[in-house]
Amino acid sequence: MEVGGATAVEEPSSSELYHCRKNIYDELLKAGYRGLSPGELYGKLQYGPETVRKSLNRLERDGLVKQVGGRYVTTASLRSRPAAAAPQGSVHTVSVEKNIPRVRRSPSRR
Repeated sequence: MEVGGATAVEEPSSSELYHCRKNIYDELLKAGYRGLSPGELYGKLQYGPETVRKSLNRLERDGLVKQVGGRYVTTASLRSRPAAAAPQGSVHTVSVEKNIPRVRRSPSRR
């Protein structure tokens, strides 16, 4: 559609944005805590870049998705990432060889 000599771009419909958000979230869940870059998302989805960008912005605003290092991940994936995989410390293995229960003594009467 041409308006005043310039080509007007149609805005994505609310239905299209809803389905795009749903598909983005599904793809990000499949990717796990590795997430996907915007380019990977564009390649996996059958939506235009403007629709994907608006959908990602809405998912971020709603707190369902975060951008980490140029990649998008679901906040659910971030919460479920094993603590041992986090690069913030070291992992130690502890084994208990014997567990002796404490004997509770009753107060003696005098």
